[in-house]
Amino acid sequence: MSDLAESGFGHAARGGETPAGCTTSAGAYGPESNCDHLNQAEGSNATTTPLTGRIVNGRAEFAFMALEYRYAADTFVAKSGDRMAGRFHGVSSWYGPTAWLRIDPSQRWLAHDKRLGTALREHQGSYDLTLDPSSAPGDAFSTDRSYALSLGVNASPLIFGDLGAFWASEMAWREPTLTIGPVPATHPELPVALELRFRDTVLHEVTATMPEGERYVFTAAPTP
Repeated sequence: MSDLAESGFGHAARGGETPAGCTTSAGAYGPESNCDHLNQAEGSNATTTPLTGRIVNGRAEFAFMALEYRYAADTFVAKSGDRMAGRFHGVSSWYGPTAWLRIDPSQRWLAHDKRLGTALREHQGSYDLTLDPSSAPGDAFSTDRSYALSLGVNASPLIFGDLGAFWASEMAWREPTLTIGPVPATHPELPVALELRFRDTVLHEVTATMPEGERYVFTAAPTP
């Protein structure tokens, strides 16, 4: 497995720490799998200990040491076996959602179109999303709170926040809209697709599609 950004399998997380080379012994469909090693990326200065954990009924939990710090993940695995999403424990606390994608052992990072990186760099920022009550088909989201969403470019373009984390390989840019997914379903409370619509370089509306197909529309405002 591997996860890339928000928290690489390649992982999308805040800051984009990316473990690589984690594999399951029984695959995503087995009743229980052990993620028993973590390969250090060639040329990396990081020192990691073996990755240990398990997958039970589609839920993956694993941990490893890097330098003197312990990292851990608590994730849901897609039935396709190529994506995970859930919480990640950084140096001091849990945060998320994060996303992990499968990468080839020969890759050091997830590939992406450089034009996408340019587009996202021009549109990056942090936003507060408010649910449009007239669009809500269910109770997955509430009008009583706002939802954070950030767009950024680290080693790769990425989206992260309360609606999930997504890597550049899951995005497509066609001005003025950034389309994410659909991705394989993981956590039942996270969207599988997003549409981000911009006015000039400012995000103004987001549509989130849930695993069962419900669509929620949010208005966006830059985070103060």
